[in-house]
Amino acid sequence: VQASGELAPFSDFVVSATAKYTSWISYEEMNLKPEFSVSGRAVTRKYLPQPVDVYFIGDFSGSMSYSWKSGKIKLDVVKETIKRVVDDIEEFNTEEKSRVALLGYNPLHVKQSDEIVRLNAYGYRGSWRKKYAYDYARNSPATTVRRMFDKPTLYNEIIKPSYGMSLYEVERLYKRNNDFDDDYKFYDIPLTEDYDNFRAQLMSDQLKAGGGTSSWNGIIAAAQEANKATNLNPEQVFIVLSDGSDNDETYLQKLVDQGLCKKLRSTISAKRNRFQSNVPTEAEKTKVTMGVIGINYKVAESDGFGDCFGKKNIYHAKDGEDVYKYILNLINEETGKLKD
Repeated sequence: VQASGELAPFSDFVVSATAKYTSWISYEEMNLKPEFSVSGRAVTRKYLPQPVDVYFIGDFSGSMSYSWKSGKIKLDVVKETIKRVVDDIEEFNTEEKSRVALLGYNPLHVKQSDEIVRLNAYGYRGSWRKKYAYDYARNSPATTVRRMFDKPTLYNEIIKPSYGMSLYEVERLYKRNNDFDDDYKFYDIPLTEDYDNFRAQLMSDQLKAGGGTSSWNGIIAAAQEANKATNLNPEQVFIVLSDGSDNDETYLQKLVDQGLCKKLRSTISAKRNRFQSNVPTEAEKTKVTMGVIGINYKVAESDGFGDCFGKKNIYHAKDGEDVYKYILNLINEETGKLKD
């Protein structure tokens, strides 16, 4: 790889053919012989698949529950498409496994633990998975970018009952936890190479859409997920899937102006990947690719996405096949391709 100056391992397939013909005329003095041969040769280069870490940054706002083509709701189409892509990733014959993560957002970002919170008092019975809703926005765009890799602000959570609560307190807690579950019907799936578990969580009915839109919560959550990861694969791919603009249409652009996306790229690309040597060449260093796919929505270049992701990495998906095609466009260079 280093000797050739290529960015990834590859195999060259050489095909040559020779055909012998009998001439219909021959004249030795003019080198027109009774028989002659015609030969040809071609080389096809196939880049060997490289493992990737893919961060799907999913829009879980209420409009994602609207119907799309074929009568399916947009969120279901997106989930099915991500599953299809994960199926493809699983089949890549790579030395190390690729990994996938799902980071969702509506007005907030939500994480879930394995803990079950139970309530059984005064006739109120309920159980909820322990969830936390975070807001990554700080007092100002500059502070948000400066502290983008710090622990986010806890906005809300599923609360455990405490001993000695009154009937009034139990009633309020029961309603509060139910309201939380109604408002935040999704949670992130951390970076994993356990494809079966990822697909099971992805396709469960626990991931639903509701509420408004704040895309930066998903973008910063994905940046933090990549930053805390170990044994990074050499390719880091961040893909936003959104069906509409943010409720605050100017905030993402303000973050981008303060260096949000530059800081994401520089921080993650500076991290050591599992194939990197002690004195890495440019080709060995961790690569960051970012793109946004509008789900039946034309992403405006002026609302922050253009300056963040680059105009060539903004896509408009008219149906599920477009979503699938554009996701592969973003990861295809990283996972292997044919070069004639």
